[in-house]
Amino acid sequence: MANSYFQFKQFRIEQGQTAMKVTTEACLFGSLIETEKAANILDIGSGTGLLSLMLAQNTEVPIDAVELDPLAYGQNQTNFETSPWHKQLRVHHSTIQSFDSNQQYDLIISNPPFFEKHQAGQKANKNMALHNETLSYQELAESIARLISENGKAWVLLPPHPMQLFEKEMALLGLHPFKGMHIQNRPEQPIFRKVYAFSKKKTEAAITELAIRNQEGQYTQTFIDLLKPYYLHL
Repeated sequence: MANSYFQFKQFRIEQGQTAMKVTTEACLFGSLIETEKAANILDIGSGTGLLSLMLAQNTEVPIDAVELDPLAYGQNQTNFETSPWHKQLRVHHSTIQSFDSNQQYDLIISNPPFFEKHQAGQKANKNMALHNETLSYQELAESIARLISENGKAWVLLPPHPMQLFEKEMALLGLHPFKGMHIQNRPEQPIFRKVYAFSKKKTEAAITELAIRNQEGQYTQTFIDLLKPYYLHL
């Protein structure tokens, strides 16, 4: 029987009650996010709290997480409370569209839903995790624009085509990518995820590529270096 949790070096993600499981690409995303100069952080669609906990391992600033799904919210709350950083973490049971904050954020992160109603399954919570019926790309972009500080950064993980759509929505609101990473499972395989960092400054984005595994199926050294602070067996 598989574990109902995912154990990291410094924290545990309980995930047995939700379809929002820990994924390799989400862990990689969390390891790429830069927290320097951020006085506060907002995690949009936090799921079980994975990204917030990865960032809390590296920074002492307050982190607000927003999660709509009640089961994911409950597990997020548990994961925060049992972590070493529970005093700096707070999860809100809300949509980001209705999230009322009295502050703007220097760093906003999101691993949003992405399959856009294609082949929606029967389980409502899994649909919420994988489809953007509860949060369109336009609504996500508008929420980021409303909540980001003047010099803030927003980091987002999406598949290639959804990222293209999302990038257009962000551009309409004056937010542009300044850094990106294209992710492949293996070097010879197509890009399946993109990580883009956005800001209000329009500049040419520095784009790099990363393969999770080499041609022999082993983790690449770059992946190991990024995830070693987190993965239990690296």
